[in-house]
Amino acid sequence: MQFHKFFKVTRRTFLKLTGISSAAIVFSNPAAILARAAGRAMIRNDLGVVPDNANATGYSFNLLNIAQVSDVHIVDDCNPLRFENLKLCGKVPLNLSNLDNLIQSISRDQDTYSARIWNATISSINQQHLLTPMDFVISTGDHTDTGIEKELSWYIELADGYKSDTFQIAVDEGCIEDVDPEGFNLPWYAVLGNHDIEYEGTANNEIVVNALVPLFGAETEDLCDQDEAIEKYKTSTSDPWWHGFEHQPPQAYYQWQGYYSFDTNAYVHCIVLNTANYNIEGSPPRETFSLGILDQNQYDWMVADIEANSDKLCLVFSHHSPVTSFLDAQSDIPAEQFMRTLCSYDNVIGHITGHSHINRIDPVMFDDIPGGYWDINTCAIIEWPQEWRNITLRDNGDGTGKISCAMIQHDDQESLGIAFSDEDAQHEMREGQTKDRNVALAFAIPASVKETILANPPENGTVQPEENNNSGATNGSGSGSDSRCFIATAAYGSPWAADVMTLRRFRDRVLYRHLPGRLFIRTYYHFSPGIAGFISSRPRLQSYVRYALFPLITVLNKCGFSI
Repeated sequence: MQFHKFFKVTRRTFLKLTGISSAAIVFSNPAAILARAAGRAMIRNDLGVVPDNANATGYSFNLLNIAQVSDVHIVDDCNPLRFENLKLCGKVPLNLSNLDNLIQSISRDQDTYSARIWNATISSINQQHLLTPMDFVISTGDHTDTGIEKELSWYIELADGYKSDTFQIAVDEGCIEDVDPEGFNLPWYAVLGNHDIEYEGTANNEIVVNALVPLFGAETEDLCDQDEAIEKYKTSTSDPWWHGFEHQPPQAYYQWQGYYSFDTNAYVHCIVLNTANYNIEGSPPRETFSLGILDQNQYDWMVADIEANSDKLCLVFSHHSPVTSFLDAQSDIPAEQFMRTLCSYDNVIGHITGHSHINRIDPVMFDDIPGGYWDINTCAIIEWPQEWRNITLRDNGDGTGKISCAMIQHDDQESLGIAFSDEDAQHEMREGQTKDRNVALAFAIPASVKETILANPPENGTVQPEENNNSGATNGSGSGSDSRCFIATAAYGSPWAADVMTLRRFRDRVLYRHLPGRLFIRTYYHFSPGIAGFISSRPRLQSYVRYALFPLITVLNKCGFSI
């Protein structure tokens, strides 16, 4: 037996082995995990917000709690339409690897894991939803990688919690990794991205695509245009029906332009734009090579919608951000005009986007316009670090509010390891800096919104101290600020003792983030009240418990969990 044959492994097996080894390297260092998780939520007040008694509601409570994902990029790896599978005249394979620098989506090591990564992300969101219920999930575009109808079908199926025969066939043929679909346990909304409606996310000109692609033996009928992509969401079996597109305004609904708005409560209005809308009614197709644009009709509708909802806080969602990814030469509305318009309305507090595959948060301000808003860009699910963003809006009760953002990573270590090892991982850039990750972003409560809150007070009807409120992500971690720590509280005599706070921060920033930790927390909360009651009246036993906790607290303090 020849030596090289005995040790021969397939590319798929090699990726699995390297993924497992990379995951072991990345995640086997507990100190490193603790150090990264310990990063406190950075309080950012770039907009210069100050407490304002005139607009103070007196209520400290969460206005909205959502999950944002972006750039899932489900990949049908064997499809002949993908660049790496093209063959000249349907026979001679082409080497298009040099295009990888221009169109990154051509090939990644983790491409065949895309469905598995998406399912792991869905599971991660569902787990967080059990701990701190969220209002909805919104995915800000690029649900597919190639713009193929089959990829979009798989994205929707996995979100619904089932897999079709076509998916199973792809699994059997080795085109995609198998999954056991979990499906979302909360409503989800869809935003269109360039990869959803363009060939490979870059070629929009249908004449060129239809002329060239058949030369390579591929069928362009498999590609989705904008109408077909929007129509596809009607096939979903989960809530809400049509995942937001039902709410398109009349001028968009009948032309299927893919932009809409909706409310989930009395306090917050959500506006969804289609910045990948390249085939605008009444004009020739606009080729922007993956960048974003905003047409005049959509802009006029957005302005009217903001003004019609001046008594609510407004969040704007789109795939592209005018801060980084607009092509002014093709856009009716230049990026600066877009940003200045949002700045001119004091009820617009955030624009939440994707596309760039990096975590980035920027304040948007102009010297001649008071106030401003936050531009929040979230990394890709397909790329390292494969995180989603938990976003919570909160009224502080003093005329200010905050947008708490927390990055949460799924638990599929093999997929994470392969993405980490991908030659295009660009770890530091895509992870973002500290100011782009777990942050609390200050904003001002407008007078009109104050009146809405006072007319629709929170159910408890009282001012809630922030540290005591466990209804949402007040510490920027997405896990709430639950003050329970029964045994330690009994041992130290106060829930606000420094060592108890250290343990609570470790719980919120490490244990809450992973399934084994959450199971431990549930078990602990089941048994600890009785134990705490037993030791609370026994001073000697309290001192023994403090002594037993001392080594753990010492380590946690060194890792940055102290006050």
